[in-house]
Amino acid sequence: MKTLIIVTTCCLIALNGFNQSNTRIDTSKYRAGKTIWQNGCKLTFWQGSVSETKYSVLVEQKFKSHYKLFVMNPAMNGEYSLADKNHDGFLDFTTNYHGYDIIYLFNKTQNRFEEHPIHISEKTKLIDKTRNVYWSYREAQYADHRSFSVLYQFQGNKLLEKFKIVYETNGDDDYDKVVRIDLYRIPTLENHKEIFVKTIKSKNPMKFKYQNYWRKNYMKLLGFR
Repeated sequence: MKTLIIVTTCCLIALNGFNQSNTRIDTSKYRAGKTIWQNGCKLTFWQGSVSETKYSVLVEQKFKSHYKLFVMNPAMNGEYSLADKNHDGFLDFTTNYHGYDIIYLFNKTQNRFEEHPIHISEKTKLIDKTRNVYWSYREAQYADHRSFSVLYQFQGNKLLEKFKIVYETNGDDDYDKVVRIDLYRIPTLENHKEIFVKTIKSKNPMKFKYQNYWRKNYMKLLGFR
């Protein structure tokens, strides 16, 4: 049985922060999977192959003559994907939890994925490649009776949420019927309430196209004109 001293990154149900510690792991309980090269670094992904490890992924980092091994616990069934989510030229480690992408952006300085993930609705689209501007959309579900769309940017590995369109309903009385479309500004400081900007005029709020609104108005909203 082969064991290695590794650095672990243990995720608490994928939506919380991380704890780090030194530990030992039996690599025979994992199988080698994808290998990628980026920024002169080789990253190999090992997926759990037995019941106790099936929700974990090892990321082996080899850079020059040094290597480290990180443990990541994807949210759903050990599944993950690799994609460039912030369009910086590097693949990022992404898993999913109830319609949200949980993204560990690649840190090119450390040649590893960030310890703390960002959370974005899984439905997104890039609308301005030069300025790195996107929208995301989240369908109403669970306790939230309102669908919403967010206009956001990436600055390097920093996610900046700017504005939010909310499909307002009558709540518990009739949450299937959208009665108006409200626009909010998202504060830069965490834990601050969103700031109401205006109600967007719409003859039929049920059929309001948030994509068209962002495409037409994002330049003005973000101060580019």
